[in-house]
Order: sequence, then structure tokens, then C-alpha cells
Amino acid sequence: MEGIFRETNIWVIDASAETEGAGESGKGYEVITPEVRRFAERCHKVTGMIIEASAEGLCVIREAGEILIDFLPAVQKYVSIAGEISLVSVDQHHSNRNINDSLKEFSA
Repeated sequence: MEGIFRETNIWVIDASAETEGAGESGKGYEVITPEVRRFAERCHKVTGMIIEASAEGLCVIREAGEILIDFLPAVQKYVSIAGEISLVSVDQHHSNRNINDSLKEFSA
């Protein structure tokens, strides 16, 4: 973006020089020069906005990364607890089945 801005500024300088050096035959450059200058100014403004937005985006990404890093231990703890609950549930299921089988034998 900065390269486009610099190149456009060179066009403005070239057009201004042509206008000055060409006299009456350079009148066409008088029309183009202000337009190119306005274009260069808009490019410069937009370039600044893009750079600023990119910097803000990087800050947001860094903050999100820090939050995820802080959040990771909680997720790991949840996964561990969920695994323990699953094991206990399987054990409970087997115990219930054993109790049910014992009750069936006792009833028979």
C-alpha cells in the first residue's frame, strides 16, 4: 500500500513538472495533476486506515490467544472430570447389573 502511495506521489510530481515545463502545450496536465494529487491523498488515507485496522486486528488476535491459553487448563480439567465421571458411570452400571442378577437369583 505504501508503494502505491509513493508511486502516485511520483506521478503528481511528474505531472506538475510537465505542466511547468511544457507551457501552453502542458495545459492537459493541469487538469490531471489535481486529480492525481487527490487520488494520492485518498490512497495515503486508506493506507493509514488499513495499517491501523491491521494493527487492531493483531491486538485482537493476541488477546484471543491469551484468553485461549488461560482457558486451556479449565478445559483440560473438564475433560479429566468428564473422563472420571464416565468411568464411574460404567462401574455403577456393572454394579447395578450385578445387584439385579443377584436379586433375580434370590427371587428364583
